[in-house]
Amino acid sequence: MKSIKSRFYKAFSYNELLLSVAIIAILSAMSAPYLLNSLTSNQVEQTSRIVGSFLRSSQQYSIDGIENGEWGVCMVDGEIIQYLNSCIPVNTRQTFIPEPNISITGLENVLFERYTGELSSSVSITITDGIESRLIEINEVGGYEID
Repeated sequence: MKSIKSRFYKAFSYNELLLSVAIIAILSAMSAPYLLNSLTSNQVEQTSRIVGSFLRSSQQYSIDGIENGEWGVCMVDGEIIQYLNSCIPVNTRQTFIPEPNISITGLENVLFERYTGELSSSVSITITDGIESRLIEINEVGGYEID
């Protein structure tokens, strides 16, 4: 005679599912501040790289005598502008608008001399979001350092 095997299906109980969801929620809540901190630090890093790129290309354009003028970088109404000869909308080459939580100081007007790429005085530009900050320093001969 054949024996009939009863089949028992194993499944998760309601308590086990509730406990799993609670553990996932706790882990998510613990990791959220780290994720937000890394996102804001990426914004500071991205902004400092873009400002550095604008400065390097402006200096190189001035040294090469592109369009027979002096190139520079300025900040007007929260917008970073790469310009030729003067910081007005007609003479702009590139623009960048940083994220609203990013604060930039020291970037009023950086103008490189034609054919030498030098500045009239050294410049310190600070980029910060309140938690992390970057400092871009440019000396009179046009050498720069990003910290």
